[in-house]
Amino acid sequence: MTAEQKPTTPDIVVTRIRFRNFRGIEAMDITVPPQGVVFAGRNAAGKTTCLMGLRATLEAEGIGPESIRFDAAKAELLVDMNALLVRREITRKKTTLDALARDGSPLPRAKDQVAELLGERKLDPLALFLASPKEQRAMILAATDVQVTSEDFNRWCETEQAW
Repeated sequence: MTAEQKPTTPDIVVTRIRFRNFRGIEAMDITVPPQGVVFAGRNAAGKTTCLMGLRATLEAEGIGPESIRFDAAKAELLVDMNALLVRREITRKKTTLDALARDGSPLPRAKDQVAELLGERKLDPLALFLASPKEQRAMILAATDVQVTSEDFNRWCETEQAW
């Protein structure tokens, strides 16, 4: 495949994450360096909530009124990427989604813009992390485009588990 034939992918690089009043997070504003960011901390520090906030912003999962911090009227979630800025607001009655171009102008059909940018996801990292080992194996096999047997999987993992 030559350089001209190489398929292009959108430049999806998260450069900023900002959440206000989302679940247990009152305010969080992170500028993501080029090498990325790792969420680390003790139990109940908000690591999973950060991942849930990204999912809520980009995929509209977990955007019900129960996601609003207990003492707030609304939650605001923002994910800034090279390609666009995605902003979601959750109130007790509704949720809104905005997609903005780099110059700040609103883009039509925000949901379609986000879906086009992200494409089809075959494996959800948060769901994989939270799943049991048996569920993890099933999720990995379901996301794989090739035929993989249990023997293959066990050999690759250097384990002998029946599943």
